[in-house]
Amino acid sequence: MQDYYTQIDKHDVISFDVFDTLLSRTVIAPVDVFTVAQELLNQEGLFTLQDDFRPLRIKAERDARLSKVSADVTIDDIYSQLRVLRPDYPADIVDALKEFEIKAEKAVLVRGRAAPLYEYAKKAGKKIAIVSDMYLPKRVIKASLDQNGIEDIDYFLVSCEDHLSKASGTAFIALRDAFPEASVLHIGDNYHDDITMARQHGVNAIHIQSAIEVLKNRGILNRMYGVWERRLQAPETAYLGQVTQSIVDAVVANYITTHEVDVEESIGFAVLGPLLLGFSQWLHESLKDDSCDKVLFLARDGNIIHKAYNLVFGEHAVANEYIYGSRRALVFPGMRVLSGEDITTFAQLYRGASLDATLKTFNLDKKSPEVVRAAKSAGVNLRNDTVDSSSAVNVESMLLLLKDVILETAERERDTVLEYLDSVGFGNPASRVAVCDIGWNGSVRTVIENYVGREVPGYYLGLRNVEK
Repeated sequence: MQDYYTQIDKHDVISFDVFDTLLSRTVIAPVDVFTVAQELLNQEGLFTLQDDFRPLRIKAERDARLSKVSADVTIDDIYSQLRVLRPDYPADIVDALKEFEIKAEKAVLVRGRAAPLYEYAKKAGKKIAIVSDMYLPKRVIKASLDQNGIEDIDYFLVSCEDHLSKASGTAFIALRDAFPEASVLHIGDNYHDDITMARQHGVNAIHIQSAIEVLKNRGILNRMYGVWERRLQAPETAYLGQVTQSIVDAVVANYITTHEVDVEESIGFAVLGPLLLGFSQWLHESLKDDSCDKVLFLARDGNIIHKAYNLVFGEHAVANEYIYGSRRALVFPGMRVLSGEDITTFAQLYRGASLDATLKTFNLDKKSPEVVRAAKSAGVNLRNDTVDSSSAVNVESMLLLLKDVILETAERERDTVLEYLDSVGFGNPASRVAVCDIGWNGSVRTVIENYVGREVPGYYLGLRNVEK
């Protein structure tokens, strides 16, 4: 940003664009504001719109611009056109929609990437100008700037009220004429309207990229933009869930492009943070709805969810605990019979692992006489390093020969597991205890149900886009 400060030092008057420059919307798609306006209207209970308001509002603006080519449209022009498109809408409802759009617009506006430049220019004693091509009235834009600490404007031009625009160049002629003896610098995000047209009409200008434009040009982060871009290209129908996602995306974009963060932190802020927040909120609501008294987060994958859930809800969280124990520690002692199918299932989990690790799963010592005899009968070379596709069948045969030894070991471990499960909440039959984990299989939950003899609710952060 140093080049911007250097340019500000060289000029007397610093002019700013507003949207995506001094202010940024906390939605990725500006038209999502229209859906927010509809939701506000519906929540007010004055009138429930069954139609999707967003495409109607977009068409009303498009038609208003086509019918008024000589000057920029106002928000009143747009809503007059909306009345033409939908004469069945009561006049007071159309007026309410307009006011709710203004409320929604003000609610989603925050300080943009150029706000520090404004602060610098003010401290340096520069005159401040605002030049915006916008249909919102000047009072609304000024109020939004004020609420974000951008005040004391020396010159304020808005196309819909002053009938001059950056796109035509007339706004820059007026700006130049307002400060005839001063050097003027304009800063904006639209290269044609803010930069090309300013320079063509005698005003110096520098381009500042919007947060989204920055992401497009920042290495691995442009993948995030690609996801958002596909969402923006979706059909002109929006639901509140999409608007929520739009808000999250915009917060992420604004943060990443205004802070010094590395790629890992960016991915955490943009992907894992929203994921864990959303999952924690869903989990909390689900536990409450299902009248769960406690939730157990399963080691080790459940550790990060456990931390996130408690960070989000603190003292309001449902009683919870992170329980220690691998899948093997819970699943293996639960065995009461051991069929060939069971052996195959277990062995497949360790295909590609070392033979020692596979034997350790069943608490078997490869030097014991029982293992040596079974290996010889099944044709297993105990000196092999791994269980691969060529040796897997023989290893499974060896384990089946050792099933009595395996089941004896499982029985010895079972009492320890039952004692542990009692200690974490399952000892009280009246308590509804749930489990939470990452992944879809739910194998551990099923095993716990077999131990405790009752249903155990399970909540999962799925890793694949399939339903279970």
